[in-house]
Amino acid sequence: MDDPAAVAAARAASAAAASAYTHPIATPHQVNHILSPAAYSACAIALGAADETAAAEAEIRWALEQASPTVRQVVQRMPARVAGKSRMSALLHRLDMSLRG
Repeated sequence: MDDPAAVAAARAASAAAASAYTHPIATPHQVNHILSPAAYSACAIALGAADETAAAEAEIRWALEQASPTVRQVVQRMPARVAGKSRMSALLHRLDMSLRG
């Protein structure tokens, strides 16, 4: 696939389907399973927007508004993510920190 937005959208859908199988072992990797659908969705939307940063931030805000208390509780039981250098890592870190606060 040559379309980065389509790739990100497909990854968001795949991650959303897989998140139901998150296991209770508290590892940073498990946090990725929980947060990746929203992060990939933000990437997909940003890649098609004139202002990528604003579009990604709007999608992250929307995802945070939709997060149920149960999602927040599960994330809080997992180890916090460490910020990385990639765009995806930054989105995952932003989601993680916001759901804990």
